[in-house]
Amino acid sequence: MSAANEHATRQHPDWKATAAAIVGTASVVMAATILNVALAPLMGVFAVDQPTIQWLVTGFLAAMTTAMLVSAWSVERFGIRATYIAAMAVFVVGSVIGAVAPGMGWLIAARVLQGAAAGIVQPLGMLVVFHAFPPGQQGRGFGLYGLGVILSPAAAPVLGGLLVDLVSWRATFLAAVPFCLMGMALARAHLPGRHPSETPPRPLDVAGLVLLAGTLAVLLWALSRGLQIGWTIPAVQGGLVTGAVGLAAFLGWEMRCKAPLLKLAVFRSAPFVGGFLLTVAVGGGLYASTYLIPLYLQQVLGMTPSGAGLVLMPAGLAMAATFPFAGRMADRLPPAVPVVLGAALFALSCGLLAMAGAGPAVPWLVVWILLGRVGLGLIMPSATAGSLARLDRADVPQASGAMNFGRQLGGSLCVSLISIVFTAAAGTHADGFALLDAAGQRLALAHGYQVAFAVLAVVQVVALAALGLTRR
Repeated sequence: MSAANEHATRQHPDWKATAAAIVGTASVVMAATILNVALAPLMGVFAVDQPTIQWLVTGFLAAMTTAMLVSAWSVERFGIRATYIAAMAVFVVGSVIGAVAPGMGWLIAARVLQGAAAGIVQPLGMLVVFHAFPPGQQGRGFGLYGLGVILSPAAAPVLGGLLVDLVSWRATFLAAVPFCLMGMALARAHLPGRHPSETPPRPLDVAGLVLLAGTLAVLLWALSRGLQIGWTIPAVQGGLVTGAVGLAAFLGWEMRCKAPLLKLAVFRSAPFVGGFLLTVAVGGGLYASTYLIPLYLQQVLGMTPSGAGLVLMPAGLAMAATFPFAGRMADRLPPAVPVVLGAALFALSCGLLAMAGAGPAVPWLVVWILLGRVGLGLIMPSATAGSLARLDRADVPQASGAMNFGRQLGGSLCVSLISIVFTAAAGTHADGFALLDAAGQRLALAHGYQVAFAVLAVVQVVALAALGLTRR
């Protein structure tokens, strides 16, 4: 029986397959945020600055962005079970490499492997849940799946901070490995394989994959090196130009390819384009703030990694609690209402952090960070639902994949750009920074974070212009 027929005739949920999806996805999602509280200690261990350390975040996100577009092809070619197990195995290998890495290059390579595996597993988990529940009960399944996936990154900063303080930063790479092995065992026993009778898979768009991966790597490299060696250096300017040309070449190829990684036909819908741009902004705000806040708490306020994790945890839990409420708002109100409210809360959060400087009280920090996470939680369901609702049903799978792609792309680019903003404002790239005493360096860092948070607030407000497209 084919997967589609099996899904159509299913009468009861497949809880074991659902458990495999939740365990696996929660494991890789944990890795996306658990290392953030270790970035400040790692800057000291390896004597690197922010433009270098941010590669541990942007490398993960860029690899995940690219791999997400390969997930559907891999399922068609190898089946759900084989794809899941192979991706989790790659994730475990990346985790072990990170745990024993002797230098920054090995750490970045480990994060790229983890990100690539996460990009395969995340869309796969949603597919497993869809097939595990009978028609009419998928909402229940996705609710359970979403709760598990959201709670994982909420708890990850606390777990990461405790591991850094009590064991070592290397332990943060191994924290998810037991859950990965559990997920692989569940997958081997309970996930379906590929049926021989299924239609042949479409060919992999290798050219598009190489263009996208190469473009992101070159562009992010040029952005990270610009402040370090100078924007007028031919290598940096060449990298920026190559990135722009590569992006144009990728889009041009995807328009002509018979089996593209990213189907661009959905972008003919103005409401979808508006929702896509909002999703890019949300991804940028989410990942950039998640990157900045732990560094600010440790470098300026002198918190330990575990202390920074505890400050972040209420915000993560609040964001998880916001999603059900935001989903009901998306069903009952025009998209503009929750999107504007959410953007206002996120901008307010960033604005308050921008004015905080070097001496805010911890309870206020918890509240300010929480406001931003609630704001992002309000935006996501409405931006997605508002953009997908007006598409033909046949286009929804491709459009959903494009939205995930946009969120991760926004995250990888925004983390890189916000690191540049911080470095320029704090002056950490200049020779004079090393001549400052500890108090002077702390004030310079505080100013850098103030400017970075202010820029994040402005970007989220400017992104509201995309609402004009969603109304068409």
